[in-house]
Amino acid sequence: MKFRDFIPLSVKSKIAAHLTRCPAPNHQFLYKYCIFKVDRIGDFVLSLGAIRQIIDQCGSKNCVLLLSTVVKDLAENQFPNVKKIFVPAAGEALWKHAFTAYFGTRKEIASYRFEYLISLKYHYEVYHRIVCSWVNAQHKILSYSTSLSTTPTEDPILAELFEQTIPYPANHTSNQCLEIKAHVQILTTLFGEDYSFNDALPRLENICCTEKEYILFVPYGGESIRDFPQILWEELMDIAHEKGLPIKICVAPKDEKRVQATIQRHFYGIAVNVAVESYKNLNDMVKAIAEAKWVCSVETSIAHIATALDKKLIALLGGGHYGYFAPWQKSKRQRWLINEIDCFGCGWKCIRNEPVCMTKIPRHKLRDAVEDLLASR
Repeated sequence: MKFRDFIPLSVKSKIAAHLTRCPAPNHQFLYKYCIFKVDRIGDFVLSLGAIRQIIDQCGSKNCVLLLSTVVKDLAENQFPNVKKIFVPAAGEALWKHAFTAYFGTRKEIASYRFEYLISLKYHYEVYHRIVCSWVNAQHKILSYSTSLSTTPTEDPILAELFEQTIPYPANHTSNQCLEIKAHVQILTTLFGEDYSFNDALPRLENICCTEKEYILFVPYGGESIRDFPQILWEELMDIAHEKGLPIKICVAPKDEKRVQATIQRHFYGIAVNVAVESYKNLNDMVKAIAEAKWVCSVETSIAHIATALDKKLIALLGGGHYGYFAPWQKSKRQRWLINEIDCFGCGWKCIRNEPVCMTKIPRHKLRDAVEDLLASR
């Protein structure tokens, strides 16, 4: 249980009501669109295609991006000519971040006037509706997921904020995840044209891709239930040994000791060159992805960045949120490996002794995918 789970709902509502009070407008600047995507890195990457379409339609000088601080490096690289405002991302310290933004950037946000607030964030927490309430816009358009967040029907403040709401897509199709489909719906609603899934596909610019002789391996997901299974670690090590490829393991700084312990316990003395690197800078992490021969990962921001770069990727995808954020691909260079079972869509509330959607992905699937990728151009 997190600390915020112990806060009574009535108290949360009163705090939220206070924080949604927008300061007296001081409209110094006028823009066409405020594009709201206060989110994590991977989710921001998934929105890149839609953001580019909006900017291309109306020009960079007519848009403001309202984003989270965790994507600052990448956003500055991808959209150097667009005005950007950054607020903390919602996370473990949700209320701390809400107050930080309230006293830090609320007045700046309110100093702009927009014709449209376009939300590309579909899975709402209280924090997101608070930040949206500070945006002075004539029209506000929202899509929302009924299964992963509060809906406007359930949340009067959300209903009051957005005059036009679009239901989140109901069904994913092969390699067309719901998140990008939702972006397509927003574009179609906004511009009155029929947009395709390909129109909203993310792409990363200003990044040079090469193929240096190493595998970039990302073993840990956001939660331990989503981690790369031990048996597939072993298979990957065997493949790397056979192919004569070194492995660069990419982890968050907090996981460095954990991964070193795993290597010492299970892979000590193996005939594979293994290096562990943690990237405190997002641009350095993107550079490592762009330079890898291929990437092997669980479903993380790195998997989404690799796909947006059209890198060779093998990604393990569990059933918790299957179809929402993955699978998707730019080409056949990306492979998402699954073990489809009857409890897909559990929201990572696993009812089994272990997450068999991950742990029972057969070793041969990984090996076959590697052979296919290495044979492709």
